[in-house]
Amino acid sequence: MARLIFILLLTITGLINSNDVLATKALPDADLVVRAENGDVDAQLEIGFLYYENEDAAMAVYWFTKAAEQQNAWAQYYLGALYRLTYGGVSEDYDKSFYWYSKSADQGLPIGQAMYGFMYYKGFGTAKDFPKALYWTTKAAEQGEVEAQRLLAYMYFENEGVPIDAEKSFYYAYKAAKQGDSEAQRMLGFRYGRGGSRYLGKSIYWTTKAAEGGDAIAQSNLGYIYSAGENVAKDYAKAFYWNSKAAERGEKESQLTLGWMYYSGYGVNVDVGKALYWWTKAAEQGEHRAQNNLGEMYMNGESVVKDLVIAYAWSALSASGSNNEAQKRCVQLKKIMTSEKLYLADKLIEKWKVGEPLVK
Repeated sequence: MARLIFILLLTITGLINSNDVLATKALPDADLVVRAENGDVDAQLEIGFLYYENEDAAMAVYWFTKAAEQQNAWAQYYLGALYRLTYGGVSEDYDKSFYWYSKSADQGLPIGQAMYGFMYYKGFGTAKDFPKALYWTTKAAEQGEVEAQRLLAYMYFENEGVPIDAEKSFYYAYKAAKQGDSEAQRMLGFRYGRGGSRYLGKSIYWTTKAAEGGDAIAQSNLGYIYSAGENVAKDYAKAFYWNSKAAERGEKESQLTLGWMYYSGYGVNVDVGKALYWWTKAAEQGEHRAQNNLGEMYMNGESVVKDLVIAYAWSALSASGSNNEAQKRCVQLKKIMTSEKLYLADKLIEKWKVGEPLVK
């Protein structure tokens, strides 16, 4: 039972991949089904998990509901989690999610209390209620629940429903960070970084812990720190390493920086083609500086086929973000482009949405 609960918690919260749990997906055997049908809660939970593994959320919900109706707090929590996310054919339903989290919380399950507080904090399935969010989140945090500790650290730092309290924010962030929570570790790195050179070592330590734990923002922050030499010696090898990690995770700042590193040969051999690739990734996310770089490259035919339509489109998008260089280029391009090409560029701009390629 304990192993099943541990695996379910890690899988549903996304801390491990379901494929790492079971080498092959399996359906419940006949004996397990008989036990579940006869009211065995452990069997009902296990069957629910097996169906969850098979991405059959409807059947998972069915069996979790069986266990939840027997007042099993873990089953109630899992139902709250499944209804909070659209998964395997079960649609997002915040009302049901809130209901089942409340049942789990009332029975004293710390993770259930944490998520119940989160629902009040976000106003999911209920009206926003910061006092209740604080109450339930604190109950969970005092029992060592990392999700609650992280949320409290944010609440006390950002003035979210409670007065700013830097000491309490730091306390809960430290608690969560010590348990390996990468977001809390990143928060500690940021907080120590604001303390000046005296706390630089601790700032780098916690930011690195977060980055090593896969936190893309922390990876991007380290990439910036080492590339800019911000309170540390410049280290382009480390800057390239961490920016690469963050860029692969979709951090547009690191995608922009990685483009510059490839373009200029900082920490890596010059590769204008890869610079173009990463600037395109960043530009598609709305990064105006990357859009400006692409405008120039397409205007001059640098490592790409010269294309004034695309050059104008990227430049205009960058100019909308008050990029002066892009604004000047747009004026220049208008003087040399035909009305037909300007029309095509305007159509590209009109149809483009953040997160999508400019030319499909």
